[in-house]
Amino acid sequence: WNEMLFEEMCKAYYSQEEGQETTKNPCDTWYKGEIAFFDSYIIPLANKLKDCGILGVVSEECLDFAQKNREEWKIRGQGIVKEMSKRFLSKLAKEQEYPTSIVETEEKVIISKTPFSYCENIKKEEEEEDDVLSIWA
Repeated sequence: WNEMLFEEMCKAYYSQEEGQETTKNPCDTWYKGEIAFFDSYIIPLANKLKDCGILGVVSEECLDFAQKNREEWKIRGQGIVKEMSKRFLSKLAKEQEYPTSIVETEEKVIISKTPFSYCENIKKEEEEEDDVLSIWA
């Protein structure tokens, strides 16, 4: 479900009109957003289940699994987001029917947004470039 929601959010982001962007690029925010979701929703909910004891031993297991899942995301999440980003951008490029170049470094994956454009700058600046879809892992 995580990747399906990620893809849906990316579609919404990339379908915005130029200059009318109202949301942030999920590719840039997903990793930290998932950590925040664990910290603000999943783990507190698991703690409440444990405290009220309504599920008995299972309540404690839920909390343990939630904490382990958070730690696993902390370790592997950036790589997972990078892979999801690559899959989404490849699919987007095929749907747009234009030639693309995908450039990947340890930190970033970029794909041209307009035909025949190429981005040589792989350092992220605060301002998003109009001709490049950028993904930070």
